[in-house]
Amino acid sequence: MAARKRHHFILLALVGLAAVLAVVAVMIFSPFEQDPEQLQGQVEVGEYHVLGKVPGRILEICVSEGDYVNVGDTLAIIDAPEVHAYEKPVPGARSVLQQAKVALELAEQSYQRFQRLFDEGVVSATTRDEAYANYMAMEAQYEAAKGQGFGNINHETVQTAQMEGEVSNIYSKVGELVDLGSPIMTIAMMQNLWGTFLVPEDRLNGMEVGKTFKAFVPAFNQDIVMQVSYMSDQGVADVWKDDQASGQKHQRTFEVKARPTEQHESLRPGMLLVIK
Repeated sequence: MAARKRHHFILLALVGLAAVLAVVAVMIFSPFEQDPEQLQGQVEVGEYHVLGKVPGRILEICVSEGDYVNVGDTLAIIDAPEVHAYEKPVPGARSVLQQAKVALELAEQSYQRFQRLFDEGVVSATTRDEAYANYMAMEAQYEAAKGQGFGNINHETVQTAQMEGEVSNIYSKVGELVDLGSPIMTIAMMQNLWGTFLVPEDRLNGMEVGKTFKAFVPAFNQDIVMQVSYMSDQGVADVWKDDQASGQKHQRTFEVKARPTEQHESLRPGMLLVIK
C-alpha cells in the first residue's frame, strides 16, 4: 500500500514538473517567435581597440569590464625596460619619426573623412571603425618612434582612453607580454548605438534614409523611435515572392541601419529590436 502511494506521489510530482516546464517554455519563447509580419534586428555599438604603444609587460590594468571611462582616463600601465632614454638621437631615428608623424596625420584625416561620411549615411560603421583602428595604430607607432629615438618615453608607459565609452573586453592580463600594436582592451562607444535590420525589398516602404519609425525592444517592453541612417543592398535573399504574371521570383535584401532619436540608458548591444 505504501509503495502504491509513493508511486502515486511520484507520478503527480512528474506531472506537476512537466506543467511548470511547459509554462516556462511558453513564457520564454513566445515573445520571440518570428511573426511573418515583423522585422527583427539587433542593437550594435561602435568600438575601438586600445593598442600597446611599446613592447613590454602589463604592469597594471586600471579598469574592469563594464567600467565607463572618459577621455584621458588611465586604462593600463606597461613596464617597458627595453625602452631606454638616449642622451643623443639614434641614427636615422629622426627620419623614422617624421615618417610616423606623416602616417599618423594621414590616418587622422582619413578617419575624420570616414566619420563625416558615416554621419551622412554614405559608409557603414564597419568602414568607419576600420579607419579609426588604423588611426589608433598609427598613433601607437608614432609614440613608439618618439620613445625609441629621443628617449621621451618613461620606464613605465601609460595607456589612456582616447574616447569615452564602456570597457567591453579586456584581452591582456597583468604580467603578460604585449607587442607594439597588440590589442589590450576594447572600448564600446555607448553614445554610438544603432540597430541593424535585414529587410526584403517589398518591406522597404517608409525606410528611406532620414525617415523615422518605431521599434519594439522586448528587453524592457518599450517602443523607441529610430531614424534610418544607412541602407545597403545585400544581394539576392532566400525569400520568394508570388507573382501571378511570372510565377515565383526571388527578391533582394537590404541592410538597414537606424539610430535612436533619443538616448536610452538601458539600451545595450545585442538586444533584440522588432518592427511590427
